[in-house]
Amino acid sequence: MADKKTSLVPRFEILIILVFFISFLGWAANKCSRTKTTLQAENAVSTLDSLEQSDTLSTPAGAIETPPPVIATPMPEPEPQVSKSILYVVIDDLNMRSTPSLNSDVISVFKLFDEVEFMNEVTDSTTQLKLSETIVADEPWVKVKNKKGRVGWVYGAGVHYHRKKYPGL
Repeated sequence: MADKKTSLVPRFEILIILVFFISFLGWAANKCSRTKTTLQAENAVSTLDSLEQSDTLSTPAGAIETPPPVIATPMPEPEPQVSKSILYVVIDDLNMRSTPSLNSDVISVFKLFDEVEFMNEVTDSTTQLKLSETIVADEPWVKVKNKKGRVGWVYGAGVHYHRKKYPGL
């Protein structure tokens, strides 16, 4: 009968892994212990500091402590912080109109890559507009403010969040 040869290699590998694991546990316990000691020391120092401050602020024995007068003043309400969204004009000679319609008065004319401030308002409906021989856009109108502070409406295809020229124009 053939005897099975037992190899020492698998046992040796397991032994190395166990030694590594035990070494790691020892290192982690030591690190945690040092961190815990450091945090406890910092906490003790901050507690002593707060006790010393309260001792210096306390009134002497026998003195009558009077509370400070309470003045009720309403806190001003903070203004809501609205972040400005900047849009870039992507069609040269884009008209800003008084209402979201092609028939309304032109308030301002924008050049390519002019910056406008988005006023967080867009029409519910869209308007189909032929921009060139091959390009027909179907976009809503967007309410914007120009650099002079005038507010009006521009065609949605004429503005974009990135500074790029409208493709095909």
